[in-house]
Amino acid sequence: MKFLLAIAATVAAAVGGYLKYPAKVLDGAISLQRRVAGLTHRTRVVDGYTWHYLEGGTPDGVPLVMIHGFAGNKDNWALVARALGRNHRIICPDLPGFGDSERRFDLSYDTATQADRVHEFLLALGIDKAHIAGNSMGGMITLQLALRHPELPLSLALLDSAGTSSAEPNAFQIAVENGETPLAVRTLDDVDRALDLATYRTVRLPKKLKQVFFEDIKEREELHDQVFGEIAEEATEGGLDDEIAAITQPVLIMWGREDQILDVSCTELLDERIARSRVEILDKTGHVPMMERPREAARIHADFLADVAAGRI
Repeated sequence: MKFLLAIAATVAAAVGGYLKYPAKVLDGAISLQRRVAGLTHRTRVVDGYTWHYLEGGTPDGVPLVMIHGFAGNKDNWALVARALGRNHRIICPDLPGFGDSERRFDLSYDTATQADRVHEFLLALGIDKAHIAGNSMGGMITLQLALRHPELPLSLALLDSAGTSSAEPNAFQIAVENGETPLAVRTLDDVDRALDLATYRTVRLPKKLKQVFFEDIKEREELHDQVFGEIAEEATEGGLDDEIAAITQPVLIMWGREDQILDVSCTELLDERIARSRVEILDKTGHVPMMERPREAARIHADFLADVAAGRI
């Protein structure tokens, strides 16, 4: 989900063209955010499919690949990219079906298939070893990468990750198990509801920017419904609970204590079954810590990566 809209709204308020051209103002704000983060938009065709991604950081550094969540995109990582890029080459892709990447109804979007696609994309970039980070759905794809292509990840960072059970399922998780789609945005008011679910602090967008956001979501609605259905089916079938003990890489488990989408108790099973794990729980934080608390999230992740490099975890 384009939570950078909340940041862009602050910029937009001071721009004279906002009232007439809110979409252009938003695009300009996102471009500015990329420049500040040291990120460049690139494309790469892999097996006939065009990937869009952001690249930055230290060109000869060890790659750090960051995978967004459901309804998210590559820009979700912009606020932490500059700090993490001091020692790493940063790669933030738009997953197939999301962001600027192609949206096709003839493809499967389950997390195992997406993980295989990410693997092929990285090989096309010449990357056969990398640190991998994922948020929400992207966290489950990160887990799948470690399980299906264990030679690739040097470490994993799971930020409010999907893919495993929680000791105390919350209302969102119970709704999904009952076949509901709590993140669906069918009306303009649903934009506020979705933001309230995803973040700890209330975020309210200016009306014209909210309209831009809503129109963007409606264009993707049918495909996103398909993707959500595939992910929900994976979750209700038990996810990766029985498989994650096979993960041998160091794993950072970072969670927002007030996450209303995936309860913080998910960390218990992850920490219990993954041998080399470290848990960091952020107070007053919801489902997207890299956007809600970017400085703290970047510091925690950077410290973890330094410890991995030094063999301390």
